[in-house]
Amino acid sequence: MKHVLVIPGDGIGPEVIVPSVAVIREVTDAIDFEFVESGKKAFEKYGEAISDEVLDKSRKADAIFFGATTTVRDPKYRSPILTLRYELDLYANVRLARALLPGMRKVDIAIIRENTEGLYTGREERDLDGVTTFRRVSIKGCERIVKFAFSWCKSNSRRRIVCVHKSNVLRLSDGLFLDIFNTEAARNKKIASSEMLVDSTAMKMVMIPEEFDTIVTLNMYGDILSDLAAGMIGGLGFLPSANIGEKRALFEPAHGSAPDIAGKGVANPFAALLSGKMMLDHLGLRKESQALASSIERTVSNGSALFDAEGRCNTKAVIDAVREGLVEVSSAGKPAKTKAQAK
Repeated sequence: MKHVLVIPGDGIGPEVIVPSVAVIREVTDAIDFEFVESGKKAFEKYGEAISDEVLDKSRKADAIFFGATTTVRDPKYRSPILTLRYELDLYANVRLARALLPGMRKVDIAIIRENTEGLYTGREERDLDGVTTFRRVSIKGCERIVKFAFSWCKSNSRRRIVCVHKSNVLRLSDGLFLDIFNTEAARNKKIASSEMLVDSTAMKMVMIPEEFDTIVTLNMYGDILSDLAAGMIGGLGFLPSANIGEKRALFEPAHGSAPDIAGKGVANPFAALLSGKMMLDHLGLRKESQALASSIERTVSNGSALFDAEGRCNTKAVIDAVREGLVEVSSAGKPAKTKAQAK
């Protein structure tokens, strides 16, 4: 039995995470889910956004299923997601941008980024003239994300990888990253490797997205490019992600808490569902993962009327359609339960 800690969070987080857990329970009974509080609501109730107790439970869990939390502009507020990334050393962020909606251009891009360094360390100093931000790029950080990326390509049958950087300007830091990539590429010649400047990458992703397979890059570049990729597949509501370390892993939809639409029932749950699929893969539940993926793809291909041009939808209608798809998948011989069996 696998133990998964669920942090629904704030805003639309619970609206997509809670029903996604219900869907996952229909494809497997091999996971024990435990729900805990973190985020803005927890900060307002307890004075801390993420408690030591939640951190301790996170360290013991086989995986974490995370919604989205709303940031509070208070010096005492500690971001749950950033805290978990650092405390659990979840150094690899994987975001999968794949076009599912009918009529869209072919997009199937994996963006793997270093998750604990760069500008996102948050180290800043103010002086009389302004603010200086410190950017950290270490040999260890570069080596392990590059090795992770090549290993991920092998495990997921990816044939091409591009190193995205800005070493023409940031010659020492990005130059270090590029050198380490080239060294690792020489050890993995079966995977076609190349390198590209981040600004050129952004342009070419829009013009010829089918040319991209896997991207490995540094923290901020990957964050920006993954949002660009989301815009090419219907929005952040279709973008799942994983944060992976040596011993721990956290799975989350890449969107935020979206307080402007919270409670309206229009949050797109596909990013959460697809993050759940990634979690099932990570836990070794491959057949169950494929059952969920099949139902998701069937729902999208048959239910384009569920979405508007910006990827918005009726959350409950989408969840119900995916659950119905699980019944159909089960009847076709896949390892999914029917809703009656799930009860």
